[in-house]
Amino acid sequence: MRAHVEAFSFYNGVVRRIVLDNLRAGVVKPDIYDPKLNRAYAELGAYCGCLLDPARVGHPKDKPRIESVQGYIRRSFYAGRDFASIEQMISEARRWSVEVAGGGPESLGGSHPCRGLLH
Repeated sequence: MRAHVEAFSFYNGVVRRIVLDNLRAGVVKPDIYDPKLNRAYAELGAYCGCLLDPARVGHPKDKPRIESVQGYIRRSFYAGRDFASIEQMISEARRWSVEVAGGGPESLGGSHPCRGLLH
């Protein structure tokens, strides 16, 4: 959940929909019609005004494109790098997010990271 809050802060906006993997941190009891969400996530969704949409169990195509973008992040950001500290890694990740990944539609397979944000 903290990662979502940090991303909203970084991009200065909130997405309309978050597809949650069925980890206990987000979904207490998966159900296609009436899922039981983690209370903190439910509160985050209500506060931010975004839909929390659990992925169906056993349907990996329900997950957002972020699953396929992980390889791009590994190759483009992490590959061949060593960081002296977590602070250095965070600083470099922020720079990379703006200058490389946020550089335009082609960098993330056709859509800009800020597209779809509710400001």
